[in-house]
Amino acid sequence: NTDMKSSEACLWILLHNRKLKGNKFHRHYQIGEFYVDFYCPHANLAIFIDGNELYTDFHLESCCERDKYLESVGINVLHVESKTILEDGKLILNRIITELSAAVVCESLKLKVDSLESLSLN
Repeated sequence: NTDMKSSEACLWILLHNRKLKGNKFHRHYQIGEFYVDFYCPHANLAIFIDGNELYTDFHLESCCERDKYLESVGINVLHVESKTILEDGKLILNRIITELSAAVVCESLKLKVDSLESLSLN
């Protein structure tokens, strides 16, 4: 589990203090009854570091249940491998940037749709 701790610390160094495109991230953030490894409220993005856990049926089922809950309350879920963070942090950062960009585009489209709906109601 040392890899998990070092990969989490490594990713936190890259995310904290708005280092990634000015986005604020929280570490070990609680949403409902679940804790996420990292959370960006602006993009509604939860990040989980997957690693050396024993992937039992119970573990997989509880992760699936957690992800379904988070998605049901509008949170995008991204899983990243502990090993990949340590071996290719740039790849992980690019995946996170892609998710952040997608969230901004979706929010922009939602605002445009809301704006058009309010115009058509008048």
